[in-house]
Amino acid sequence: MPYIIMRCSIDLSVEHMRGTAFQPSATFIEYHVDKKDPTECRNMERIMGRLDAGCSLDRDTSPFYIYKMGKPPYFALNILETEGYKVVGTNTIKNHLIWTLHRQP
Repeated sequence: MPYIIMRCSIDLSVEHMRGTAFQPSATFIEYHVDKKDPTECRNMERIMGRLDAGCSLDRDTSPFYIYKMGKPPYFALNILETEGYKVVGTNTIKNHLIWTLHRQP
């Protein structure tokens, strides 16, 4: 079943960002899908195309796909919702916001 883990970092050292949410920053998306399933791989490529996200260079060595986009996280969350994904968990680790999303097959 396809899972997506999305994360972005908050740089609170920048004065103009204090008190504002979802500033444009790098948003990383880990797409957990069986690489041998051509249907899910095509679906993933279509979604990442809608997000204008680029794939990382370690695509062949990683057990999942990692994408990066230069848009704020709410942009990705809105598009992923239209694709049937629901947020099933959130967390913070130091200055990183993390969302876990899942889509029923």
